[in-house]
Amino acid sequence: MPELLVLTYDVEKPSFRYRIAPLLDELRVRGWQVRVETIRQREYGLRIWRLRAALRDADVLLLHKLRLHPLESRWLAACNSRTVFDIDDVTWLSQPLSVESAPVPSASRLRAFEGMCRNSRLTLAGSPYLAARAEQAGGRVQIVPTAVDVGAFAPADFSRRGGGVVVWIGLPGNLQYLEPLRPVFAALTRRHAHFRLRIVSSRFPEWGDVAMDKVTWQPGIETLVLPDADVGLMPLNDDEFTRGKCAFKLLQYMAASLPCVASPVGVNTDVVSEGVTGMLAAHPEDWLNALDDLLVDRGLRERMGRSGRERVQAGYDLRAVLPRAAGLIEQVAAAAGAPAA
Repeated sequence: MPELLVLTYDVEKPSFRYRIAPLLDELRVRGWQVRVETIRQREYGLRIWRLRAALRDADVLLLHKLRLHPLESRWLAACNSRTVFDIDDVTWLSQPLSVESAPVPSASRLRAFEGMCRNSRLTLAGSPYLAARAEQAGGRVQIVPTAVDVGAFAPADFSRRGGGVVVWIGLPGNLQYLEPLRPVFAALTRRHAHFRLRIVSSRFPEWGDVAMDKVTWQPGIETLVLPDADVGLMPLNDDEFTRGKCAFKLLQYMAASLPCVASPVGVNTDVVSEGVTGMLAAHPEDWLNALDDLLVDRGLRERMGRSGRERVQAGYDLRAVLPRAAGLIEQVAAAAGAPAA
């Protein structure tokens, strides 16, 4: 039975729950034994030394979003050359604290990212932007999007939707991208009697001029609170940090048969087919016009919602993505000396 050793900082992070955990389930079905080890972020050297025997024994090492020192990633590769580095975010920068700030460059983070790519046999990148940066760093790269379980969302009953709920789901650190749209949401509150901004997170803005539903995030909540909404939102700044995002919330919206309005940043422009599955909005007036159009046109919402679900089923469903991702892991296990990609 082949063995996969997974190293991660936190199994509770969304990227592990939605991206890594389903892949591990797929590999178990294929007969793999899976071991997950949580390592500490600042125990340089010691964290590798403690696991040296397990590192040597594993058939494949899967490194989830790690930022190891270049000497550590080289040491790890010396212990076991069959390493796969998985990345779904811009780890070489620190996220800005507000939309008025630029991403914070970090020489040490950049060196760590480049070392991880260079010293791994294969890098799995969640978006073309991340793949291009990994290739620039010397990595051998395959693009594997973060998949969504479309089957977890029942086919939409559009007759039960009221037409006024726009929804955003995400981590509290990303609420900053909603802030520039507050005047838009305030205007929609005044224009549409049934308008509600539904925010699903662990923290919420206090906007007295916006009609808002606050839903505390918990595992699986998306399958309950997305299907009875009407439009999904993904605003972003356009900067080096956001260009690496993998649009997972858009995929969740589309799986729930919601039309989407998103900023034309990074992979958003690939996921959203303008006028077919949603709309792209670069400026506040674009957001206001797009949401106005969708809120007053039930037929448009339904057409886009159905098209979005079909698009996700075809290219981003677990059943489409996981077999390919697992196959790449198995290629690495089988490789003697040549790169897997």
